[in-house]
Amino acid sequence: QQLAKDRSLKTFVKFLKDHQPDGMKMYAKENGFGKDKFLKLAADKQILPGDILVFFRKKLGLECAHAGIYTPVKDHKYVVHVQAQGGNFRGVMGQSEVKCEELEKVIGEYDKVFFIRECENSMAQADILRKLEACLFEKAIQYTYNSCFGSCQTFCSRILGSTLFEELGTYVNEKDQNSRKKVQNSRKKEKRNKTHKAPG
Repeated sequence: QQLAKDRSLKTFVKFLKDHQPDGMKMYAKENGFGKDKFLKLAADKQILPGDILVFFRKKLGLECAHAGIYTPVKDHKYVVHVQAQGGNFRGVMGQSEVKCEELEKVIGEYDKVFFIRECENSMAQADILRKLEACLFEKAIQYTYNSCFGSCQTFCSRILGSTLFEELGTYVNEKDQNSRKKVQNSRKKEKRNKTHKAPG
């Protein structure tokens, strides 16, 4: 698989707009890499500091996209991202936090991972890394999840000084909210079933 020539934010946004409602899935299929291949690209330094990484995955039968910013430090390949406390979907409509984790840990076994490159030079990369560093504390920043203003995608776009997901209108947020509602309903149903289950 060849690296796409144009991985810019502008091209990515246009692709999603032109292929609604399945643009994210189509983009991941055309431009995404499996875990081993993507880790090799990172090891070969083809993934650069400040790149937005998007992890297209399936959780609990639902397809979703998670995003973070690649932040390598010496021999460590870190990703700074926003995630629900306790892991994906565990904090639905609950608390989220800013985390810095190893890339290998963030990538799921069956994820399709692609990158978006907005930094044009080393100065831009350094600026992004400074902003990310300002978000990291010994005790992680925590807040109530909000799909419009506090998701992993909006975190990335704000760090890059972009209005990426505002440009996409409500498409991304609606998809995100619908996925989370399905998870909530599934868990409520599971809880009811356990409650009504006769004691053994």
